[in-house]
Amino acid sequence: MEIPLKRVAQWVKEKKDFHFLDVRTDQERSIASLGGMHIPLDQIEARVEELPRDKKPIIVYCHH
Repeated sequence: MEIPLKRVAQWVKEKKDFHFLDVRTDQERSIASLGGMHIPLDQIEARVEELPRDKKPIIVYCHH
């Protein structure tokens, strides 16, 4: 499901609990970062156990 940036900005403003997951490469993340967890897309399958198990939404982003 795609979530519009305006909705994410509203969640931040409202201090809604959610997780950010950055799936970009290390090089892309070094250019700019919104924070949150960082697991490059090509490592997701091997590192799936690191993903949060709570009920909070996980917002995945892949563009800087």
